Amino acid sequence: MNGGFFPDLATCSPVEILLLVMLISYFPYAVYQIYLMDYCLYMTDKKIKDRKKRLEVPNNVIVAITTNGMATDVVEKIIAKVRGYGLASEIFVVKEERDPFQYSCRMIAVPSDYVCPGGSRCKMRAMHYGIQAMHDMGYGKETYICHLDDDSIVDRPYLEYVKYYLDAEGAQGCIRLRAWGRHLFSSLSDIIRISNCEAWCKRCNSRNHPQFVHGEGLVVRADVEYEIGWDYGTYGAEDLIMGLSVSKRYRFDDIPDGHIYIAPPTSVTDYFKQRRRWFWSLMNNRGVVRRLSFKTWLFYMYMYINGFLGLISLLIIPIVMLFAGGLSDFTHMVAVLNIIFFFAYYQFGATYMHSLSISAAMFVLTIPVAFYDGLTSVYALVRPPDFTTFETIKKVRAGAARSRCLCSMSSGSSSSSELRGSKIWLFLMCMYITTATPRVMLPRTTHIEIMLRRSSTLLPNTTDWRQAMAIIATMNRSRYWWYLTFTDAHRGRRI
Repeated sequence: MNGGFFPDLATCSPVEILLLVMLISYFPYAVYQIYLMDYCLYMTDKKIKDRKKRLEVPNNVIVAITTNGMATDVVEKIIAKVRGYGLASEIFVVKEERDPFQYSCRMIAVPSDYVCPGGSRCKMRAMHYGIQAMHDMGYGKETYICHLDDDSIVDRPYLEYVKYYLDAEGAQGCIRLRAWGRHLFSSLSDIIRISNCEAWCKRCNSRNHPQFVHGEGLVVRADVEYEIGWDYGTYGAEDLIMGLSVSKRYRFDDIPDGHIYIAPPTSVTDYFKQRRRWFWSLMNNRGVVRRLSFKTWLFYMYMYINGFLGLISLLIIPIVMLFAGGLSDFTHMVAVLNIIFFFAYYQFGATYMHSLSISAAMFVLTIPVAFYDGLTSVYALVRPPDFTTFETIKKVRAGAARSRCLCSMSSGSSSSSELRGSKIWLFLMCMYITTATPRVMLPRTTHIEIMLRRSSTLLPNTTDWRQAMAIIATMNRSRYWWYLTFTDAHRGRRI
């Protein structure tokens, strides 16, 4: 053990010095994220909206859904939902010519022989053709285009803000998970996107410095989108490039009202493929992002490096504690603060799900989820994708309407009936894991019983809370509780 508050570098082991360097590299990032969280909690959406003046002449709003034709039933449900708002003057589906499905709205079919001048392929090719077609139809300065993927949707307040308040040339709001996915870790990992949106997007977008620009819910004025276009010739990062291009030439803003609802990946394979695509979109964009905003490019490099170092430091800490004589007081303090800030950032996103079971699961599984997400970068480096294609994943199932939404997309807020619809099995799993440490919570039987009495949603195939208690008791006795909880209980099989 090193004496004094600060470590003596002359006597410190090389492992502790390495650990300290990694901890200090993450510390400024963690502190700034805490500041962004505090800013978000103070500067509420209502405060931001109250500063805006209602437009004398409302904007014309159209919605464009880009699809590869693999989720036709989901696209139809999105069309019906958006049409029900009565706010969009037109809904377009931008599809490939080979897609034979006839959608219940106006369609823009990209000819099979269409070639972008800049060599863009796949989604960028379709979106570039789409904005050219909309421009030829006469959509210009008076029109805002709200872009959606074929698995995402915006709520009514979101489009209302675009129609009656938006005066910037581009903007984007914050995301939520519209349904709890089939794969637990992929769903929990996607919660970090909520944290990023609420912390980084809200602050940066409102200051005309977009950082985390995503394709879902991106709003651009039609004439500006036509001027910039989507023909970047890169592997990906088209959404970020569009946001940075708008901010460089015009103004990019935050949409404080309403939300964008997305679906998490449904399997480990799809999750890793999605993150691999994001990784290489930033690493292999021919320097476009770096030229548009060196600060943004530097931020992403710093973020990915910190992700690697953070995971390594989590592995090194117990090694140092056990074999290197412990940590100095200073190193120990920085490590503890980093871990607290790290947990707080994940919980920050989880609270927006308005579900105790999800928040509890996020708290218990934060470290495993962080490793799960961090390994995607390793996977991306070890197995790079085919850069001549654009990998798409399946985030919704056929008949996805059966999935229960956790948040209200009509009002933009959660209701008690929807909260009751969240799956109680996840909460029981969290109680089982957490109560393994008796000092953390009440005795497991008492606590679970209290929560079950307050909820009307039970485990699959259960009829009352006593039966659910019997199921969790069975899992307690089983040596394979992890498998039972994550697989059988989730899929509704008999335990």
